[in-house]
Amino acid sequence: LIGAVNSSATIEAAYWDTDTTNRADDGDSDMPEGEPTEDLQDPAGYTGIFADWNVDVDGVTGADDPWHFGFSSSYPTLKFGGMDPYVQYGGDYDTDDDGLIEIWNLDRLNAVRWDLDGDALQDTTTAADWKRHTAAFPGAIASLGCPDTAADADMDPGPCTGYELAGDLDFNDANRDGEVDPVLAYPNWTPIGSPAAPFTSDFDGNNRKIANLKITAPGASASIGLFGSASGTVKRTGVSNAQISVTGGDSNTHIGALLGETSGDALGNWSTGAITQTGGTGGDVGGLIGYSSAGRTGASWSSATVTTDAANAKAGGLGGRLGGEALVAVYTTGAVTASGAGSFAGGVTGEMEPLTDDGFISAYATGPVTKTGVCGGASPLYGVASTGLSSNAVFGLYWNTETTGFANRSGIQQRGYDSSALQTPTTYGTTIYAGWDADVDGDGDTDDDDPWDFGTTTAYPKLKWEGMVAADQTIAPTAIPSVGTPACAW
Repeated sequence: LIGAVNSSATIEAAYWDTDTTNRADDGDSDMPEGEPTEDLQDPAGYTGIFADWNVDVDGVTGADDPWHFGFSSSYPTLKFGGMDPYVQYGGDYDTDDDGLIEIWNLDRLNAVRWDLDGDALQDTTTAADWKRHTAAFPGAIASLGCPDTAADADMDPGPCTGYELAGDLDFNDANRDGEVDPVLAYPNWTPIGSPAAPFTSDFDGNNRKIANLKITAPGASASIGLFGSASGTVKRTGVSNAQISVTGGDSNTHIGALLGETSGDALGNWSTGAITQTGGTGGDVGGLIGYSSAGRTGASWSSATVTTDAANAKAGGLGGRLGGEALVAVYTTGAVTASGAGSFAGGVTGEMEPLTDDGFISAYATGPVTKTGVCGGASPLYGVASTGLSSNAVFGLYWNTETTGFANRSGIQQRGYDSSALQTPTTYGTTIYAGWDADVDGDGDTDDDDPWDFGTTTAYPKLKWEGMVAADQTIAPTAIPSVGTPACAW
């Protein structure tokens, strides 16, 4: 690491790779130290041997968070001042060789719209789109580094199978310097994918978050969210403080923070912020998903505020209209308000469609649900159920009688509890949460997925499926709605 050291020099947290330099560790406790490749690659942050690496580079602002730690099979690289860590990896944008292209900045997220099938090749042939996609991945090697798959074991690398987040993203801080950009790079996001050309591959957020998404758009026959329309799997992605404002809408309007509409699986996702529709004659408006027509929705939550005044709209804390195979292990805490004639509001979903597989299992809602205007209706769980939804398809669905504005009903599998009753159990056991250890991913595993963390006797259950972060799941108390349920309510 250093040829000669002055006796007055200070060396801290400096290492060499004993496997590649041919230099063994010197055996003393003084810096620098030799470490094997595995130990230099394994930390995923400022922990372990890298605990002191968050240093002040420029001597001005304190710790500058200069390092990008990548995945457990890559060395740390530098990101200070907008440096691109993947150029330092030799243009390999799949450093963990899992077939998913790693997204490190907003330009790469934006580039997904030109590669909806996730194979690392642009879907369109226009020169402008080709240049924009290529510019997002500077210095890229063939197939962006994705290895051969068993189904394509030839001399050529790839293809890739989708995308994954390699770090948190913030629409207010595209250059990642920790300060709000004076001019936003994407002040009004265009959703990725459309009903005519949906996102068809996989997107794995790796339990990271995308903050401060902003969309202002007309709603007529539009699918609006981070992804407008998707048929692939979107999982483990958080959308923090989304601000979505839509004007107008009809029966083909679908609005959600993460997904406008989906026919694929949506698992381990969450959202916060505000979703608002103004005017129109219809629409599916949800905190996380506008409309799910197929696939599974599971291990997901939202605290987003959902508001619509459109006639005949469906508004829900998690989804505007949810169907598909199953709805498993979800909760909502945000306020839902529908005021249009004939509209419906529900704590979890505005409309519940028939489910073709496991049903609607293990869910709770704590946010106030309000419906004003003539006809339509509201409920603490789902505003209206489509014909064909059997009572056998629902199990263990609860709402907070102190915060939603709805008293208990006589149901067994759908009923209200006060805050204490919802918070007290700390296990599945024989409590009200017996049976909540559900199969989230639909693989039929008899061990189920153990998606819930029940915390203490003063906490609501939170989700832990596949490493979901409890610290993200702030469940603030919500006020009882000031307007009661009107005539024509469910």
